[in-house]
Amino acid sequence: MWDSTDEIILQALQRAGTEGLAKRSIFALFGRNRPAARIDAALARLQASGGVVSRQIPSRGRPRQVWHAELKQPDNLDALLDAIAGILQGMPSEEERTDTIQRLVERVGIVMAARAG
Repeated sequence: MWDSTDEIILQALQRAGTEGLAKRSIFALFGRNRPAARIDAALARLQASGGVVSRQIPSRGRPRQVWHAELKQPDNLDALLDAIAGILQGMPSEEERTDTIQRLVERVGIVMAARAG
């Protein structure tokens, strides 16, 4: 079960884009006022759900652990597009369809910008 710690971490990682966040930066999100066990548990839940991944970055000493939000692509894009088309067809007005398409296009733009870094 997710809690506010999970949400705060996931949103920060999404904002961080391809740079990700080191664990020290994740602790700083909470003003160092959350127990390490709670943050570690949140990262474990997010990782188990496929929402985040961690990567080891070599350094002079111990490798740095950097966390990144995962931007998942749908397994079947055609199925996704068919589902969107079905939803749009069920909308009663042209205005509602146009507004929905506009929101989808804006959201895709945000995802593409995040992937581009």
